[in-house]
Amino acid sequence: MQRFRWASFVFLSAALITSASSCGGHNSVISTPSAQSPFVAARPAVQPLDQDVVVGPKTIVVVNSNANSVLTFDRGANGDVAPTLTLKGDKTALKTPVALALDKDGNEYVTSYSENTITVYAPGAAGNVLPIRTISGAKTGLDGPLGVAFDSGGNLYVTNAGDASITVFGPGVSGNVSPIRTISGAATELKIPFGIAVSGSTGKIYAVAGSESVVVYKKGASGNVAPIQRIKGAKTGLNFGDGIAVDGAGNIYVANHVGNTITVYAPAATGNVAPIRTIDGANTDLGLPQYIAALSNGRIFVTNAVPCTVLVFDVGANGNVKPQREISGAKTTLANPQGIALP
Repeated sequence: MQRFRWASFVFLSAALITSASSCGGHNSVISTPSAQSPFVAARPAVQPLDQDVVVGPKTIVVVNSNANSVLTFDRGANGDVAPTLTLKGDKTALKTPVALALDKDGNEYVTSYSENTITVYAPGAAGNVLPIRTISGAKTGLDGPLGVAFDSGGNLYVTNAGDASITVFGPGVSGNVSPIRTISGAATELKIPFGIAVSGSTGKIYAVAGSESVVVYKKGASGNVAPIQRIKGAKTGLNFGDGIAVDGAGNIYVANHVGNTITVYAPAATGNVAPIRTIDGANTDLGLPQYIAALSNGRIFVTNAVPCTVLVFDVGANGNVKPQREISGAKTTLANPQGIALP
């Protein structure tokens, strides 16, 4: 089944990109691996970014979906700058890469949506290199994986758009392995889940459950369980949410792909509640924002589809504000940037 993603603002569960030359995915064709194909924005996924722990160089790691690559920039990069590292080539097995998370050792976990796989690379991997591990196969339950995150124990959480589930794997897994837990069923309120984050302090699990809702589960949630919080309704400002992140104070950040906004919610937010802050307006340069990472030391990093950029805002930014920095231009080689993580 094929549909157009950004053209006419129709959004589906992930991107099988056929035009690497079109920045932001315009004229991109989607192919979903299952029969379920609702209208929602693609990708989301960030690591448990309320832990500002630097495990390696201060860098920004970005999934470059249209080019089937992963790019690394200096954390302070600004303007038209080349990446310091590029992971790309047939040996990498990157195909329609979407989401990205880093474990405590800095290993890079990347979802390939069209392949139903997660490939793992050593910290600082570059060039045409093989993954050090691959999670794939029928036992894994991976079905259109769009989001990845880690908890403080090193367990890996994956959102699956195809069967509306969250699968959880133990540390260091590889091959055709079964998850240790699965969140799925009508009570979960998962529709086509995208972005996911896990709090390093509380263990709460946060997910973009569909185009206009966010759900929160208790630590260790499994099976057909109801969320302990749900953000949903006209007051929320959610508009095709993609990426989600949580800061050290527990505030919840959502990149709204169609709304061209970043909405921020209080830690205990639930129901039809207004955000406590909204980044919105022409000065923000937001254009189909996709993934988001929030550091407790005061920065928000956002991948932007149109034009292809990485934007950096102050963590307390609100209203029609300019980004503090913007990575953009031909030297960056950005081509539909999606997942983003900060070592």
